[in-house]
Order: sequence, then structure tokens, then C-alpha cells
Amino acid sequence: MPLRILLLEDVPADAALVERHLTKSGLDFVSQRVDTRARFEEALREFVPDIILSDHGLPGFDGSAALQLVKQRFPAVPVILVTGSLNEEKAVEFMKAGAADYILKDHLTRLPEAIRRALRERLLHEEREQAASKVCPSLKHKRVTVHRLRHTMAMDLLQAGVDRSVIALWLGHESVETTQIYLEATLAMKEQALAKTTPPSGRAARYHPGDQLLGFLNSL
Repeated sequence: MPLRILLLEDVPADAALVERHLTKSGLDFVSQRVDTRARFEEALREFVPDIILSDHGLPGFDGSAALQLVKQRFPAVPVILVTGSLNEEKAVEFMKAGAADYILKDHLTRLPEAIRRALRERLLHEEREQAASKVCPSLKHKRVTVHRLRHTMAMDLLQAGVDRSVIALWLGHESVETTQIYLEATLAMKEQALAKTTPPSGRAARYHPGDQLLGFLNSL
């Protein structure tokens, strides 16, 4: 099935030059050229491109605006900037905004490989998303369980006299390592409290609900 390429380009000769380079590289594709925002939006809906090649300096609708529009509505579709000139600062801004790559028009020999690379990255991203969606219910259950247990431990910390600001800071952490550190400290305080209230002939039990949480976190 041919690759569907949307060209945002207001100079027909430049669009034709891009198409010639892609054909010469052996890329199997169909393309559609647009040069206004209205036609660009229509093509996104009806042409449904696999990838977008966008010029940067179109009258009334530039490459940055096109990229922003794509990221809002069709974030999976790669956008490659194809332009006559671009300073380094602008190129960095464009890449930070989510562009897959940028190619200068006098270096179009790089374009076919840039397209293939962008499509490979899109495929890998989609595969990761699909894999994540399969385990999402399990991950969600674990996160909810951790959340509830952490708040239970927060109440224990409060009762143990730990400063409220420290507890609030702890609840803001999301890493397992940080959670374990705080829980281990809490368990140590509990054991010290039990040791003070246990008669010499007895032996303080080391079990605490936090032990379950530590085991659970270690299993993640």
C-alpha cells in the first residue's frame, strides 16, 4: 500500500522537486499538495496522511502553526520541515515542538531516509502504546493500591509526630525508591516505640502494615 504524503508547499516547482527525489529513491507513495490552512485541515481529515512534509514560510500559515495543529489533532502523524533556509535556533525550536526532522531544500537527498526513520519511530511508538494498553488495568490497580497504602502510612507518620510538611513532601513523591526510604524510616520509629512500651521479658513484634507495602513495592 503506497505511503500517503501530505505536502504543505506554496511553490509547485518545489513540491515537484521533492516528489522527484522520493520517486528516485524508490519510495512507493501518493501525495497531495496544499498551500492554505483550510486545505491543510481538509487534507488531514480526508486524505489522512501517513506523514507530512511542510515548508516553513507560507503566507498566512507557516510550518510552526501546521505542526501545532497536527500535534493537537493527529499527534501520531510525523511532520518533517522541508525549507529553503532555517537558522539553528529556529530549527531547535521546531524540533522541541515535536517535529520528526528538518531538511533543507538544497539537501533533499536526505529526505527519503528521514521519512523512513520517522515512520519507524512512529511504528515503535504505536507498538509501545499497544503493549502499555494491555497491562494498563493491572498498572492502574497497583497505583491505586500504593496510593491508598501511602496515605494510611501518612496517618501513622502524623500520629508518630512527624512534621506535617515532611509528610506532605513524602506524599508528593512518586518514585518507589523514595517511598521505600520513608517507609523504612517509619517502621524504625514504630519499632522504637514498641521497644519502649514492651516489658523486658517480652519481645516486640516486628510486623507492621508497612511491611506489606514494602513487599508490594519490591514486587513492582
